[in-house]
Order: sequence, then C-alpha cells, then structure tokens
Amino acid sequence: MALIEATATLGARLELLKRDYDLATVDGAEDWQIRMAAFQSVSAVVDFMSALPGMAHLDFGLIRVMEAISSVEKGTTPSWLLNGSAGRPGVSDRVAVVRARYGAVMAYLMQVADDYRDRKKAAQYVWRKIPSRVQIELAGARGTWRSVAGWRDEFIGSTDAPTELKAGYLATLDILSDKMSGSPEDRASKMIGMLAKQIAPT
Repeated sequence: MALIEATATLGARLELLKRDYDLATVDGAEDWQIRMAAFQSVSAVVDFMSALPGMAHLDFGLIRVMEAISSVEKGTTPSWLLNGSAGRPGVSDRVAVVRARYGAVMAYLMQVADDYRDRKKAAQYVWRKIPSRVQIELAGARGTWRSVAGWRDEFIGSTDAPTELKAGYLATLDILSDKMSGSPEDRASKMIGMLAKQIAPT
C-alpha cells in the first residue's frame, strides 16, 4: 500500500474511533471505554505500520502495549507496568512486603466475598480502608485503587515473583482464610488495619 493511501486510511480510522468514543462517553468515560479506545487506537497504528514496506517488524513495542491492555482487561497487570521496574526508584523491603499482603487481602475478597468478586470493587474496598498516610507511603500521592489491583496482579499466574513477597502474600491468604473469624469484610478490615501499623504505627 502506498504511503499516501495508508496515511489516509489511518486518519479515517482514527477519526471514526474518536467520533464513536466521544458519542459513547458524553456523560463521562468508564475505565473499560478508555482501555478499548487505547487498544483500538494502537491497533490502528500497528495496522498502518504493517501496510508499509519495511515497517512490519518495528511495531514490537506497540504490540506489547496492546497485550498489556488486553491483560488488564482480563484482570492481570504485566510486571513491567508496575512501579519499581527498571528506570523507577525502588521501594523498601517493608513497603514491598506490605504491598504484597494488601494484594492478598484483595485476592481473598475476590475469592470468598460475593459483593467483591469484581476486581475493581475488591481493590476499591481495600484502598478505602487503608489510612491516607499509609496510602501515600505505599503508592505515592497519585495512588488509587489501581495501585492495590497492581499489587494483587503481580502474584496472579506469576512464577517469578520474589520469594519473600510471595511468602507474605500466601501467608496473608492463609491467615485470612483459616486463622481469623468474622465475615470476609470483617477479616479483611482487621488485616488492613494490622498491616497499616507496619508502615505507620499508631
């Protein structure tokens, strides 16, 4: 395909995507709509590159972005999207362990609490229960429920998570399931409070 034709096709496709997105989100965009728009936009650029001679194999980074968006949609977050990866400052061992254990609380709620089977709802529950000063220590000023979701996702289907973090994650699940009493929400709330003290003792 000639460059002029390929460029025109890309422009028309992106224009159509933008129009549909604007119409669908006139009252505000939901997270899944933002993800879909991002996926479709990147896909359009990948197709554009594939149509040009010599460009087909230069889209590897964009392919990774598409795979990541798809993974997030399915409930997991690739490790390279998480804070603490190459190029970002690391965190203390204490913070890393507490993050993992908060991720376990979220995973526990998704497993046993009917009201929190949904990934977003479970993450939001945990995030709201974490004291604000601890939220900042763990995730920075821009942290959200997505921070908790990322901590949990790191251990779902992962075989290369650091041993000490995986141990803390699994131990927390065990404590919540077998060594605490009360409803799932009560157990989760108690655990969240105990973990908060490891970061900011009261």
